[in-house]
Amino acid sequence: MKSQHWIIATLLIIVVAGSSGAEEVVREGAGWRHFLVNSPAASVAQGLKGERFLIQLPSQDVECLVNEEGTVVEARFNKAFKGATSKGIRIGSSEEDVEKAYGKPSSVETSTKARKLIYNGIGMLFWITDNKVNQIVVPIIR
Repeated sequence: MKSQHWIIATLLIIVVAGSSGAEEVVREGAGWRHFLVNSPAASVAQGLKGERFLIQLPSQDVECLVNEEGTVVEARFNKAFKGATSKGIRIGSSEEDVEKAYGKPSSVETSTKARKLIYNGIGMLFWITDNKVNQIVVPIIR
């Protein structure tokens, strides 16, 4: 429980959803909308229900995408993340290493700059750039 409070206290919360179009006022010494200084992070997150937002842990280069109901639906492990999957895949591993560890992906999406290897059955996907893993994503399994 103590580590959970530490994580909540050190997270930076960023709203992903667009604004309602109404005039947005930042109140001096207070903040904006649910982003009020000196508020517990949990109450800020509670106030964001109905909006999608990211929780970031910059020191580890990890992000969590939270849906409108307040449920984490995706964990993202980015370029500076030092950990690895249970099968040893980490940022910088080759696409070949991913396929040796996890087999053929359920599907592959390709853009001009990257490939996304999707493993639906295990709830994992890997973004590949220049034949190297540059992001590991754990989406909610549906």
